[in-house]
Amino acid sequence: MAGKTFCAKADAAVTAFDDAMRSDLQRVHALRVGHAWSAVGVHTSEILRRWQETHPDVEVRLRRVDDPAGELTSGLSDVAIMRTHVRGRNLNEELLVMEPRVVAVATDNPLTAVSEVRLADLADHALVINSFSGTTSLRLWQDGRRPVVAVEVDTLDDWQTYIAAGVGIGVTPASTAWMHPHSEITYLPLRDAPPVPVYLVWASNNRHPALRSFVRLARNVVAEDAR
Repeated sequence: MAGKTFCAKADAAVTAFDDAMRSDLQRVHALRVGHAWSAVGVHTSEILRRWQETHPDVEVRLRRVDDPAGELTSGLSDVAIMRTHVRGRNLNEELLVMEPRVVAVATDNPLTAVSEVRLADLADHALVINSFSGTTSLRLWQDGRRPVVAVEVDTLDDWQTYIAAGVGIGVTPASTAWMHPHSEITYLPLRDAPPVPVYLVWASNNRHPALRSFVRLARNVVAEDAR
């Protein structure tokens, strides 16, 4: 009886160990993709769908992180989708697409009645800036008058909250409107603002076996969508 009890417990322990090892392997093999707020915008769903079809054994974990370095420097991301340059040695960077900008305003803002919005039209409005992971600063207004900064925030949620409340307006890549619609915010095309580059960035010493395949697939999806 004691022997049978021991064997049963031993089998249970081995099974638990195997399950734990399988879980650890899945964690190791998952490709962690960090992004600040909008991933690759309209291309995101197709990239993930195509990846599941072609690499069903490798999970992609898309991670929204409020970190201007996309958690690359901490090692928590294998690759990051960035809209600003990450300053750091030993980083590889590939440009995926140039993304237009939009202006975000409260739904009752008078700008919603303007047929075409330009940077000069925003000079009389207060600006909400995400100074941590955003892509907009007063340097965007190179000529003429600049708006005043109403408030600086460090998350997308706070940025939207202040804009919806009418505290100020915001300027952001078009992907924000697509991935983060808000019932109290209207996004308007900004005709003369320079586009925002969208990069894939990864550490040169990252040895994840699926990293290069993901970069190649993302590049192909974006190129196909542009045709």
